[in-house]
Amino acid sequence: MADFVQTTVNKTVLRDLAVPIADVASFNNLIESVIEDNPFGCVGYTGSDGQPVAAVVRNREHYTAKVNFLDGEGKRVGNVSLQSPTIAAFEANAAEVLANAALATAMLR
Repeated sequence: MADFVQTTVNKTVLRDLAVPIADVASFNNLIESVIEDNPFGCVGYTGSDGQPVAAVVRNREHYTAKVNFLDGEGKRVGNVSLQSPTIAAFEANAAEVLANAALATAMLR
């Protein structure tokens, strides 16, 4: 298991992965397998409304695309961060920023 490093007094942590997750589809497959297989042994319960709640569910989700703009020497001169509610929106938004020549030109001024 990877080491967790405390990053703030709020005990938020980052986990260094030995192999990075390749893409958003691989990430989604990982999440789906956790939901379906329940490898952590989570237990379902009955909510306050009397309805059963599954042991593992997607509570909320959003996807963040971060695009760094580099100059000719590889130095970061700007960045854009986009939050999207779905994987489809994430892919469309990232593609739009990457294809936006006017934005790239403005970042390099």
